[in-house]
Amino acid sequence: MIEGQYSCITLHRNLVATAAWSIAVLCALNTLCFILRTANPLIEMDGWYFLDVFLSKAVNGTLGFADFFVKRSFDDHAEPLFKLLLLINFHYFDLDFVLEAIVGFIAAVACSLIYYRLVISETPEKSARSIRYLCWTTICALLFSLNSTGIWVWPIVSLENITILIILLFILATWHAHRTQHYSMLVAVTLLLGLSSDDSALIAVAATLSALCLVLLRDPTQRHREAWKVFVLIGICIGMVRIGYALLPASYPTTQLSPVTVLSELFQRFKDGGWWQWLLLPLALPVYYQNPLGSSHSESWSAARVVIALLLFVAHLMFWRRAFSAKYGLTAFTAICMMLLTYGWILGILLWRVPGNGNDYLFQPRYVLLYAGHLIALLLMWITSLEQPPETNPWLHNFNKWIPIVGCLIVLTIQLPQALAAWKARNSELNYYYQMAQEIDALGKNPTGYTDCALIRPVCGWSPETRKELTELLSGNRLNAYSTKVQRWHKYLPKLKPLTYESGTDTLSLRDGRAK
Repeated sequence: MIEGQYSCITLHRNLVATAAWSIAVLCALNTLCFILRTANPLIEMDGWYFLDVFLSKAVNGTLGFADFFVKRSFDDHAEPLFKLLLLINFHYFDLDFVLEAIVGFIAAVACSLIYYRLVISETPEKSARSIRYLCWTTICALLFSLNSTGIWVWPIVSLENITILIILLFILATWHAHRTQHYSMLVAVTLLLGLSSDDSALIAVAATLSALCLVLLRDPTQRHREAWKVFVLIGICIGMVRIGYALLPASYPTTQLSPVTVLSELFQRFKDGGWWQWLLLPLALPVYYQNPLGSSHSESWSAARVVIALLLFVAHLMFWRRAFSAKYGLTAFTAICMMLLTYGWILGILLWRVPGNGNDYLFQPRYVLLYAGHLIALLLMWITSLEQPPETNPWLHNFNKWIPIVGCLIVLTIQLPQALAAWKARNSELNYYYQMAQEIDALGKNPTGYTDCALIRPVCGWSPETRKELTELLSGNRLNAYSTKVQRWHKYLPKLKPLTYESGTDTLSLRDGRAK
């Protein structure tokens, strides 16, 4: 009888694990196929800036170490790892930006495996494995969701998954150093974080050390004489990196708005409706970005979005209630870090983007990748409650258990309509890229007079000399839209021929073969 029960339990666990892995792999493969068939291979937006100040130096042989940290303005991001990948792309893939999306996808896969360790591997064998697999599968669905396709069709945004991966490694290293008093891994990961992630590193460090302070204050069993070393080592490592950043030559105007001006404009945005958008959009957008009901039901969808935000706001209150009384382990610590990290990112958007661009800037598709962190944090903290003694109030205990289960099932279910909507919009995306390639070609043929280039901002706002230099760099080296390799990989692109400028004139001639 006992052996039969044990066999049934084992079979049930195997079925649950198989189902969870199947759903996670299906979500990942769907996103990978979407990237390969829909991500934009062409240069756009930030890519033009990198081409101007970074890749142009790689072409003429003047690229130096400091160029990996070049920024457009004081509130821009250095992104040296992104530039390194861009350099590899230039040398081996003819500047096909889909590579960036693929690398971002691989980083998301690595994040999912870290969450697997936190949710599944780091738990007792007798714990509620079915619920844990449901939680992990939901996290995977959020990581690979096509809810906001802007994360994947704009490849540079996909690379933010690398930053998130490094931050997760930093959180794990901090906890490992705190628990074992072994610090070599912490030093290495902190230096990597500070060097690669610029301002996001500062937010991650602030979030992680704040979470560690909470753990030390609320749990006497976590306190030991060596705890201060974690704070000191992280401070020294980040301080060294920031000094290095300060010594690099600034390549942008150093003038910036005063804090008084920023706060004044932010307060005006607050009065203009920010008081509710600042809460509603970050809470609700990672659940459902687009209106699934259609424009004719915009008021109904607005009401539904408010309901979603209110439910998640209550979930945040419960999160912090548990955070101040949890049994602190790696999973709970990571949950607190991720929640504070998300708050830090939102605060950064409010301080550096909203004052000058308005409250609607919070609706940017790429920010959904950052907003989703709070949902993952909620799921991680919920999982830690499974190891806590049950609530004295049975009704509250059932509420805390079953409401998140229903939420997970809803998140998993809505992945299907979100994926179908993303694939349905694919043809319009490809047509967009076709027109973009034509505009790049037209700008190359007439860099001084062509103005109908709405799809290739910001290069059209630059001087005719810069336009000519950049389009000639692309065509002369057969890169991006002019690469036969890129055109072969993405057959929907027009077959552009490389252009070269005749010396001393603005006329153009077409040549076969790679331009010298």
